[in-house]
Amino acid sequence: MNKRQSQLKFGNEGISLAVPKQSLQECSYMSNLITDRESTFLSYFVPSKDPKMLPVYRFMFQESADLKHCNHKMQAWRFPNEIEAFNDDGEEYSGQKLLNVLRKEDVYGMVVCVRWYGGQLLGPVRFQHITITAKQSIDKYKSVLEEERKKQLLRTETGLLRQSSSRSSSLLDQRIRQITAKDKTVNLLRKTLNRPLLHEVDYHGKSLEILDMLLQSRNSMISSLRSELQEKNQKDKKKEVNKLEEKMTNAKEPNVNVPSMKASSAISVETPETIESEASVDHKEASKIIKDVEKEE
Repeated sequence: MNKRQSQLKFGNEGISLAVPKQSLQECSYMSNLITDRESTFLSYFVPSKDPKMLPVYRFMFQESADLKHCNHKMQAWRFPNEIEAFNDDGEEYSGQKLLNVLRKEDVYGMVVCVRWYGGQLLGPVRFQHITITAKQSIDKYKSVLEEERKKQLLRTETGLLRQSSSRSSSLLDQRIRQITAKDKTVNLLRKTLNRPLLHEVDYHGKSLEILDMLLQSRNSMISSLRSELQEKNQKDKKKEVNKLEEKMTNAKEPNVNVPSMKASSAISVETPETIESEASVDHKEASKIIKDVEKEE
């Protein structure tokens, strides 16, 4: 694709520029038209922080077919590091007015106000038309920025909500798994104690607050059942020991038939230690199963 070239005069130097790919309409923000006694005013604002782009922007306005027949192209530009200037283009004091608008609105870039002369002198009111249209073009730019900021904020909030929802869902699933494991432990202890078992419950659909309360409840139940099981085993041990002591006491009394040594040799002798050991089997087995279940939590 052949590139057209043109010259823009800055002082005594000429700058050769290629036509930019982006059109004037695509890179600028345009004001509304103001018409007064056959004279028409229109402003453009091109936002930029790069002073190297200034020749490109000026070239675009010079070559624009839409602005070919206008009488004045008043310009002002402002960039970071206090780079700023203006060009009246035959409309005295207009460039300074445009630069003041850039400063007041605190924006960087280039503002251009074009005028089609209608044949009548307007006097000082022309400066009002120039500044109003310049501000309108900048306001449109700011409006687009604000709209984009709101969209970005909405996208961010939506993303955060999705993340929060995902974390909440993950936490709910975790609580359900924990409570289900606790239910298994509770039922194992209840079965050992010959108690009614908990009914199976579908915890899906319950809030996190309810699940946390249920989890605390299950922990309390497990603690209580463990204590009860331990107490029961201790009582069972004591009963077995008492039975053995009673048997041994009865065996020492007169009139009690004592089996012969030969017969007794085939009978295992029970002592308090063996009874206590056997009575603790159930407790150890239950404790082992409980620990295995809790490993799954």
